[in-house]
Amino acid sequence: MEKVLTEKQRYWLDHLKQIDAGDLSSAAYAREHQLDPHALYRWRSVLTKQGILAAKTPIVSFAQVSVVKNMQPSIDSKFTIEFPNGCKLLCEYLNTTDLQWLINAIQ
Repeated sequence: MEKVLTEKQRYWLDHLKQIDAGDLSSAAYAREHQLDPHALYRWRSVLTKQGILAAKTPIVSFAQVSVVKNMQPSIDSKFTIEFPNGCKLLCEYLNTTDLQWLINAIQ
């Protein structure tokens, strides 16, 4: 049995479906259509909880890495660590003690 939606529910559901079908972020869509972005997020939550709108599945990705135990870096080792926020840390000439400190600090 299909749920009967109020006019307000239909209004926000239509906007949310357009966002999901388009290329704009919710914030960009809100600006373009002169809508309150907080209202869009609130209505997405309300309509999802009511079972009217399907929940979005978050995109999660992982990169496989290999850990080499007991590796002794040479005195001229250079490497860069790039963090998810885009910051980069260039490391040069680390001895084993400093490298271990850096690994512990990042974890």
